Amino acid sequence: MERKGWQPWVEKVFFRVFSESNRKTIERITINVSVAGFIIHLLLILLKNYDIFHSRMDNILLADPISAIYTPFSIILIYEIYLLIHFLPRSFTTAVSKQFEIISLIVIRRIFGEIPHIDLMASWFTAPQNLQLIYDLIGILILFFLIYLFNKSREKLVKGKLSERLQRFVNSKRALSLVLLPVLIFTSVYTLIAWLQTQFSGASITSSFHL
Repeated sequence: MERKGWQPWVEKVFFRVFSESNRKTIERITINVSVAGFIIHLLLILLKNYDIFHSRMDNILLADPISAIYTPFSIILIYEIYLLIHFLPRSFTTAVSKQFEIISLIVIRRIFGEIPHIDLMASWFTAPQNLQLIYDLIGILILFFLIYLFNKSREKLVKGKLSERLQRFVNSKRALSLVLLPVLIFTSVYTLIAWLQTQFSGASITSSFHL
């Protein structure tokens, strides 16, 4: 039976926007931007150490070279959210698996942000920053184990045939994905611009830069 109304249009637009070629292109761009962001972050740390560049984030993201890993993880996190939107119409289990992966990326990113602030001279069970790192490491191990169990159980699920009612539900999720994608783009760009304005509005280049 030929379907009429909004469903054929949604299917056509969805498969064009969320095509496999587009996904691979975005993946390649994500990798390149992540590498570039990592290098730029390292350069800013180097300039800060030589007292050439200073900003409001000196003691947060420019404290140690390990902090540079924070940048590519942030970019990859946005890509993972894109994948969540991409795979949202497929199945509930796929979406849940992606959510687990996003949570694990957030925790890993926070771990790399906390490593430069640990106190090696203090007791691991008394210093707050050391305890927080221990909690995060335990949490990420639990998350990885849960992701493994979930994906292993998901492989045993038997795929059923799509009924007309279920197909309509899938197309509704495709429409939702098409709405969420521009929201993700706008939110990411807006957050980046706002963060850059906050961090670099007080940035300064010392006179040694001109020597």
